[in-house]
Amino acid sequence: MNRRKIKKIIAITIFSIALSLNIPVEAFASTNIVQNVSTNLQSGTPVSKTGTTEIRTYNALSSIQTKLDTSKVTVYNNVGKADVVIFKDLKAKDIVTIYALDGKTVLGRGIAANAGNLAVALMRQLNELTTKVLVSVKSENQNESEKLGVNYSLEGITAKLDASKAVVYNNVGKADVVIFKDLKAKDIVTIYALDGKTVLGRGTVANAGNLAVALTKQLDESTTKVLVSVKSENQNESQKLEVNYNTESVSSNLDISKVMIYDNSSKADVAIFKGLKAKDVVTIYSADGNTVLGRGTAAKAGDLAVALAKQIDESVLKALVSVKSENQKESAKLEVKYIVEEVTAKLDPTNVTIYNNVGKADVVIFKNLKAKDTVTIYALDGKTVLGRGTATKAGDLAVALTKQLDESALKVLVSVKSDTLKESDMVEANILGNPMGTNIKINYFDTNLTFNGFLNSQMNLATKAQVWNDGLWIDATKDQVSYYLNPNNFINDIGINQFLKLNYMDGITAQDLNSVLVGKGVLEGKGQAFLDAGKLYNVNPVYLVAHSFLETGNGTSKLATGISLNSIHESFGDINSKVVSLNKTVTVYNVYGYGAYDSNPDLWGSEKAYAQGWFTVEQAIIGGAKYISSGYINNTTYNQNTLYKMRWDLTTLSKNPSALYAHEYATDIGWAYKQSQIMKNIIIKMKSSIFYYEVPKFIQ
Repeated sequence: MNRRKIKKIIAITIFSIALSLNIPVEAFASTNIVQNVSTNLQSGTPVSKTGTTEIRTYNALSSIQTKLDTSKVTVYNNVGKADVVIFKDLKAKDIVTIYALDGKTVLGRGIAANAGNLAVALMRQLNELTTKVLVSVKSENQNESEKLGVNYSLEGITAKLDASKAVVYNNVGKADVVIFKDLKAKDIVTIYALDGKTVLGRGTVANAGNLAVALTKQLDESTTKVLVSVKSENQNESQKLEVNYNTESVSSNLDISKVMIYDNSSKADVAIFKGLKAKDVVTIYSADGNTVLGRGTAAKAGDLAVALAKQIDESVLKALVSVKSENQKESAKLEVKYIVEEVTAKLDPTNVTIYNNVGKADVVIFKNLKAKDTVTIYALDGKTVLGRGTATKAGDLAVALTKQLDESALKVLVSVKSDTLKESDMVEANILGNPMGTNIKINYFDTNLTFNGFLNSQMNLATKAQVWNDGLWIDATKDQVSYYLNPNNFINDIGINQFLKLNYMDGITAQDLNSVLVGKGVLEGKGQAFLDAGKLYNVNPVYLVAHSFLETGNGTSKLATGISLNSIHESFGDINSKVVSLNKTVTVYNVYGYGAYDSNPDLWGSEKAYAQGWFTVEQAIIGGAKYISSGYINNTTYNQNTLYKMRWDLTTLSKNPSALYAHEYATDIGWAYKQSQIMKNIIIKMKSSIFYYEVPKFIQ
């Protein structure tokens, strides 16, 4: 028998052994002995007992899989999360399998991507009735190894809490709290009702130390105990222990000698409490103890003034008061008598002058008033109110009457009410002449709104009215909004200009406008442009000039003096949109701040100017007027043709008092008044024009 036949017989014999043991023939591949019997199957294909195939010789020793070193296998029996098995020093592509003790149920399996260690999270929880699993490994091109046992520990039970380190606070008017001391990191504490089932609260401590848990359910006042437990990481919950707590205590009664209630007129009654503790809550009730007249909280220890939401009953002249201290129940209600308000000294008639004007509102001038004095003008019947105003500071006050004076009468009645005092007695004052000139005509129109209703609607808007305070814009208070909202506070030579009609009127000349544009930067000499803009878009040129002064810093801002552009954003107002290059660098102008968003006014104001084609100051003056006209002054929906209407949207809120959004030009509560001040200096230089004013009237 020749050598070639002997090799073939050996190969066939090894091949047969592989078939009988159900071993893939690839496991025996040897690269140095190959005999081609057929090419019907690819190398490494398991061989059938019939047919022809490629035959290779094999190294039988390569099929034996080395078993795992169990000292390098660690089983973690976790609590509340998947159990994990850690294998160390695996070869790349090793497949490890974790079995239950039956050797069949697979608990988990993983493949080592690289040589080294591997963590396998088990798909099934470990059996708490035993402490062992079986593990195996299968390396690349080898069979699975023998399954070996690996021990693990049963899930532990957390040591019970030290009850002395759990304190329960039975609070009043806020969530009850339990404080736990000396916890370990990741400890979970649970508070139960005495039934041991109802969970009152639960918390997890991030770091070792103390933890405060606010209860989601109030403590039971019929008992003084709760149950508490702790669960440490990788352990079961501890035994539940009882912890005692105190019932809610009652606040000490007020000392009524330290409580004063003032019965004010024309404003809220006030209760003064002295010697309170920080966070004391005081309540004022009607004499029957049922109706709450007012309530307040002391921010710090000391005195507190509470304005009553409801007027005191004048026929009773007493109320009940109580206090509720922190973490205590309300005290008993005690009776306190009112302090009746004093009457303001009556006016000196020589300090009151009444002007009976022609073609405009009659005016009453009051001299030597104190700050916050409110003056009222009555007809001679003592009932009909002709006008009312409040002095914002000590000095003189001009009040425009909302009703014309009786031509047959030579007198009116006037009174004054100082802050915190009652209205004075009325005194007579004589009627005189006209102080405001003949080029002003004032018309009062009915809003069909109550002032308080309109004020409440303004306060309800989603976009809040704001004031400038210490370098920041902050939300205005109701009192601040009320002051700027009330037309009666501005019927004088400055504030009245916020009621000037902003529609175009004849009589203004380019020469008049140029006289006020002297020294106003790029706006100087542009009177004709403002006049043309006013005629074209039916806007009062005086307003256009005033608006440009305010927006450009008197013609000196970057937008007014020109900004050069060589690119613009594809989507206006979107800083993240694509930037598009222009064919050439251009200079643009914007004198009304149109499109100048607060986020980057120069960028967006210049890009808006480019889009509108404002390449000269004149184009900016005329073009910008179009948007002021269509958006506000001549808008058919809103008809906001005065500064007051632009700032305070009467149209929207008269139709829907609870609307969240209104069509208002600015959020600054003083915007209209500031513009009014600028316009005053312009108006006095207009020689021939008649100025028309529209002042809103609210239902008393």
